Amino acid sequence: MMVVAPLGRIRALIKRWHSVHVPNRCEAGGYDVVVNDLAGALDRAGIQVQRRRAHWAYELPGRILAVLGGEAVSTLVPTQPRSSWGTASNDAAPDGSLSSRA
Repeated sequence: MMVVAPLGRIRALIKRWHSVHVPNRCEAGGYDVVVNDLAGALDRAGIQVQRRRAHWAYELPGRILAVLGGEAVSTLVPTQPRSSWGTASNDAAPDGSLSSRA
């Protein structure tokens, strides 16, 4: 992560993307519910998202933690972490909030 995160940020800067990392902590089996709720909230804010499987570099730390932490930890690690990508509609401000334009 010490290499991947800065590279992802540099890529976003070069492409003039606005990116936000939304950390989440879920109960066992709750990951999909949280991801779906987040996508719904973004949709209501005018940001259409597509979900993809997260890059392996983002999956690997969780997998290692699950192996080293045993069964109690492995139930908290999602089987297929997701990454959401999207674009804001014309009604959304660059920060993702709805603008006051009529």
